Amino acid sequence: MAILLHYGNNEAFVLSPHFRADCEYISKRFHIHGSGTPDLEFTEYLKEYNAELEHCEKPPKWAVDLIKGMYNIDIY
Repeated sequence: MAILLHYGNNEAFVLSPHFRADCEYISKRFHIHGSGTPDLEFTEYLKEYNAELEHCEKPPKWAVDLIKGMYNIDIY
């Protein structure tokens, strides 16, 4: 989700049924929706990854490999 926050301005994310299904699962699993309180443990992990990505000029190798491997999306 942190990768989506930083590099999500990419049409490929919207067009990927696998990615959209994973986002829907994550939102239900961790209570990320308009009126819910998100899972505390999930938000702590999200903050850590978000902080790491904020200081990167380009996507780190782990993020590129993760998104390319799971969804076949390039985030350069």
